[in-house]
Amino acid sequence: IKANGPATKPALAGRIAARAVDIRGGDLPDPLYADSIALTMTPAEIRSNAFTARTGRTAVTAEFSLSDYAAANPQIRLKLNSNNADVGELLRIGGAYGVAAVDGLTGSGTATINVEAVGPTQHLNQLAMNGSGAVRNASFQMPSMAEPLQLRNADLRFTANSVILDNVDAGLGHTAARGRVTVRDFSDPHLEFSLAANQASVQEL
Repeated sequence: IKANGPATKPALAGRIAARAVDIRGGDLPDPLYADSIALTMTPAEIRSNAFTARTGRTAVTAEFSLSDYAAANPQIRLKLNSNNADVGELLRIGGAYGVAAVDGLTGSGTATINVEAVGPTQHLNQLAMNGSGAVRNASFQMPSMAEPLQLRNADLRFTANSVILDNVDAGLGHTAARGRVTVRDFSDPHLEFSLAANQASVQEL
């Protein structure tokens, strides 16, 4: 690696390669393992290879680039792919790395996610997302709910700074509902939904 410029934000040139990376700590019950990670650095950009990180039964393939990293507002491009991942492990990974939206949230089930996000690193709520995914036979427990939320099915579409859940089949206690849910702005979430229930408990609602 060669560095040139201010000590606080030097321009870099070179390459880093790491193998058998084992990360422990935070809320991760199992270590996060990556077999091979490579970073290529130029004064304009830091770019990774496509690497796979694993914890427990969950594997996530990731690739990222960081452009204008020596400037005031660097830009990130991130690709994430995970097939039939364990929902609980994904939530724990998010919590361990500071995703506030999953605080206090636990779950189980499977999820498939294929998403690309682009935007400024200092304003992650402005990330523009594009991709798809699915959640199957999942259960979520939140501190504000006496019973878990059952999400038997949901097809995911990521667009701009929102995620749309189509073909939702959900239940809470004796209440079952189907329809669509849209979550916008993950830093200050706004929820829109159109759900139909053939039987609903007023107390549960």
